[in-house]
Amino acid sequence: MNDGQHTHFLKHRDTIKIKIQMSKFIEMCRRGDLVAARALCAGNGVNGLAEIDRAFQEACANGHESITHWLYGLGGVNVHANDDQAFRLA
Repeated sequence: MNDGQHTHFLKHRDTIKIKIQMSKFIEMCRRGDLVAARALCAGNGVNGLAEIDRAFQEACANGHESITHWLYGLGGVNVHANDDQAFRLA
């Protein structure tokens, strides 16, 4: 593997790792596991505003008010995403 291929591999691996972390984060918010969601967020940060919006929508849909308050407090949550889907699901 040459340097260019190795660099491409590392970027691809990092992208996959971020996607897996975001999937875990969304699942934690869906289940209402505030402790685990906070720990993952603190350890890795949360990237991708669209994913934060999705986590907010999942928490609303499942009645996890503490998660929704926490996510909103992080900033960047678009409460009106997808035509106010979070509130229609709540």
